[in-house]
Amino acid sequence: MRDPLVLSDADTIIRRPHFRRTGDRLFFLVSSRATRYLSEAECALWDALDRPRPLAELASSFTAAEAIVADWHRAQRIR
Repeated sequence: MRDPLVLSDADTIIRRPHFRRTGDRLFFLVSSRATRYLSEAECALWDALDRPRPLAELASSFTAAEAIVADWHRAQRIR
């Protein structure tokens, strides 16, 4: 079992360019099958990552940012 992800407020979150969002669906490269369906909060957070942002900035704007970021990091959607 892996250790839980430990992030600090100073960590910069960057979404990987291999993923694209169409509506509430996230696709890998040119795939026509969604890798994930996003909630409204996840869609907003994904859009906010149009540029690298510190976790502190995301957490101050999005209630569930830390949990979503941890999930996306484990799924390798962000770095």
